[in-house]
Amino acid sequence: MDLTLNGDQSFFQETTRRFLESEAPLTRVRELADDPNGFDRAWWRRGAELGWTALVVPEDHGGGTLSGRPCADLAIVAEEFGRLVSPGPLIPTNVVAATVARSGTPEQRAEVLPAILAGEAVAAWCVKGPDRGWLAGDLGVEARRDGDGGFVVAGTATMVEAAGSADWFLVSARSADGPVQVLLRGDTPGIRVTRLGGLDLVRRFGKVHFDDVAAPGAAVVGGGPGDGAADDVGRQLRLGAALEGAQMAGVADRVL
Repeated sequence: MDLTLNGDQSFFQETTRRFLESEAPLTRVRELADDPNGFDRAWWRRGAELGWTALVVPEDHGGGTLSGRPCADLAIVAEEFGRLVSPGPLIPTNVVAATVARSGTPEQRAEVLPAILAGEAVAAWCVKGPDRGWLAGDLGVEARRDGDGGFVVAGTATMVEAAGSADWFLVSARSADGPVQVLLRGDTPGIRVTRLGGLDLVRRFGKVHFDDVAAPGAAVVGGGPGDGAADDVGRQLRLGAALEGAQMAGVADRVL
């Protein structure tokens, strides 16, 4: 793979770095250490104007890439985030945006993507259960069929980044027929968030509890079980892992 940046990517990297250095220096990051969300919403909206939330969303849904390689473009931002210990729900929000753009219904795209692209909505991904792994066959939350295409969601997802500030949750759940994903508002009845402690100054994680939450058919992303949810979960894991790796590369570059 050719990792050399083209002109547009280099300019984007420089712009992102200058913005982070001026707007989120380490003094500001330390001030956010006790903030329950770890970032400022107004600041995040300004980052969205630079394109941080649009790179993995196709142009026909309001996004666009610099090079035609969305993950590589977004990795530029992730590396700068790691380099400067920058705040903001970069990884979870983009993972959810990419999935909604790819597999969401027209109604889901119309309702969720504009707010994410504008930096007005934060999204989190619920995938890992307590004492479970990260794979599509090892999900901690359960979805039981209920009515015409709907589900009842129960269980707990842990290590959910931006759980306490999420406006939307993408929930990967197991069902009798295979993995299924549902998109739920953060204020849906039956959803509770327990914040988790951590050493990171700005990234916030939590447990999300689902107490028999009703997820209608309109909330299902990518069709029912067996209609590609497992493939979507795999894509989400790969994107998240790539972005985490880019952040760590930025950290290593700064430290060394």
